[in-house]
Amino acid sequence: MKKILFLSALLVACGDASDPDTINPEELAPPLRLQTVTGDGSVELRWQGNNFEEDLVGYHVFISDADVDVTALKASYAPVSPTGIDIANNATVPYCTENATFFTAFGITQEPSTACDDASSTGATLSLAEGVGVVDAKVDCYDPDEATTSLAGTEPGVSLKKSTGDYADGIGIQRCLIKTDRAGTALQNGKSYSFFVVAVVGDEADGISWTSNVVSDTPAPAVVDNTTYTLPAAKYKSFSFNTSSLGAAPTVSADTSCGTASQTAAICGVFGTNTSTTAGLYLARDNSATGYDQRIFLSVPQNGSIELLYKTANMTDSVKTGATARLPGDMASSETTLYAADGKGVRVASRQIYDFRINVSSTYYYGKIAIGDISYKTATDKASDASIPVTIVVQSKANSYDYLR
Repeated sequence: MKKILFLSALLVACGDASDPDTINPEELAPPLRLQTVTGDGSVELRWQGNNFEEDLVGYHVFISDADVDVTALKASYAPVSPTGIDIANNATVPYCTENATFFTAFGITQEPSTACDDASSTGATLSLAEGVGVVDAKVDCYDPDEATTSLAGTEPGVSLKKSTGDYADGIGIQRCLIKTDRAGTALQNGKSYSFFVVAVVGDEADGISWTSNVVSDTPAPAVVDNTTYTLPAAKYKSFSFNTSSLGAAPTVSADTSCGTASQTAAICGVFGTNTSTTAGLYLARDNSATGYDQRIFLSVPQNGSIELLYKTANMTDSVKTGATARLPGDMASSETTLYAADGKGVRVASRQIYDFRINVSSTYYYGKIAIGDISYKTATDKASDASIPVTIVVQSKANSYDYLR
């Protein structure tokens, strides 16, 4: 805390839109818990706004060049101040002189006028030429629910303008769809991009927060998109992937009976074991439990050809083996029993996203399955069909953790 207060004392009050003042978090809350949701040629950003500031005008969103992910940022553009900063662990990055190289990765080529923290300063003079300032480097936001609608402001040119109403409109989940890079070129599937967001205050957008945590993602086409399946109770469907063509839609089976929890083939009970060897996801519906009269389960084969990734109860999750982070776009699970071992099932909630990876000859392809709002045709009839909206994304970049946090 002492370090933050010291930085505050160094800030000057003569910023403008191209070189705004960096305002410390005690005075201007930065966006929190920045996440991404992978799209086809696009990436949706979500963050928690905590801005009660009356002079909030909106948010600036920044995107790196193609194939500049968090790993590349750490290697070539690593911020040097404050001490101990680690963008892979969601640390914030202040817009200040020693970090000028970091911001060039996002198209900001005008050197900040404010020094960082003398305690960790390298003393290096970067001598960047006068170039593109903050407001000109930002990228436009689009409405995730209506991709042709821009959410960008006019003056002072914010990426996501503050909604109309009182100052409390900066509170809650903010959403921004990124479709293009800074040049207006469509994002490319299979290419990795990094993002960060700042809150913007002042009539001339002359004050910004520290950056949010930095995240990376790799756009990829959905192989099943917004398809609604109906599933009777005590039945399951399998989504089988052709591993030689992972960009193709999976084969979806007809309804299959779950069996009982005591049978080894059962995947509808939490203690059932899925003995299949097919590289697929299994979506099951059960209504036999006393405590849960309606349950939806997600399962994978026992042989490990496709794996559900382990989660913890926080936003930075670890996975089963190999990687040290999770696919973005997830929400932390509220279940006390998290992902089960291969061959078992995990209880699925509405409006949640679950991660998996497919092993193809020791090459991994990461993906996610998004479950929409599950609804039942007849509330009083437990065996009636349930409508289950499903979106499945399989990443188009093999063996890459670029889009992991």
